[in-house]
Amino acid sequence: MNDDDRLNRLERMTIDNNRMLHGMRRRAFFGGLLKLAFWIVILVVLPYYAWLYVQPYVEQAQGTYQSIQHTQQQVASSTSAVNGFFGQFGKLFGGSSGK
Repeated sequence: MNDDDRLNRLERMTIDNNRMLHGMRRRAFFGGLLKLAFWIVILVVLPYYAWLYVQPYVEQAQGTYQSIQHTQQQVASSTSAVNGFFGQFGKLFGGSSGK
């Protein structure tokens, strides 16, 4: 092999190597984009759709909780009214019991 043949062979190998490296970089870039898209779907899109599925049940539970609170307030006001009634009843019919 003379120097010309060696130089031509080296040039072809360099060109081939350059093509392979560019291809590897291209595949790595697109692979990174696919990984990014995958993680966006996992971390953003799926929780959003899960929330859309669960939201009506959460709203129903909130409505039930508010209804229970309202009922509790009504019971508390009724209890104070009953206590007031018995207080007036005790005053009317002789408030003290031992004397």
